[in-house]
Amino acid sequence: MNKWGMRCLTIGLALSIVSQQGWAFSIEEAYGSCDDVLPITSANHATCEALQYRSQYRELQKEAYRRLTITLSQTFEVSGWQTDARVVSSFEAAQAAWEKYYPEACELSAALTLAADPWQSAYSIQCEAEQLKERFEKLNRALICFEKMPASTRHGADGTECLNAFALSPR
Repeated sequence: MNKWGMRCLTIGLALSIVSQQGWAFSIEEAYGSCDDVLPITSANHATCEALQYRSQYRELQKEAYRRLTITLSQTFEVSGWQTDARVVSSFEAAQAAWEKYYPEACELSAALTLAADPWQSAYSIQCEAEQLKERFEKLNRALICFEKMPASTRHGADGTECLNAFALSPR
């Protein structure tokens, strides 16, 4: 192995140890303010902004999902119907599947642009931010729907109408 190969191996091992120890910064932390990433027309700048939006919408989406699952659990706890428990578990499983699906779909969408690698990364992260934003809005609409509904009618067929947007073929 030549001198450069040995240096690359040493740096790679050091980075591996650092990330295992939890000392490494996340890519979001590494950028800091996007104002510092120049030029503003670069893929790095676009990636920086997309990372910030993705982080923001990820938090909003997680909070909306948390609130909606609490509302669902309380709503369907009242009725005690077996089908109501299935609604809750199916909704949770669908959310878990979506969490795995959207990053891969965005990666494919970005790769299909055939743009240079840095731009593909930017496009993928922009796509993820947009998907998280859309999911947040959908979860929020469902939560508002449940909150507007009288507690006595939230279970059974009346309550499930708030979740129709998450079904593949809405009723």
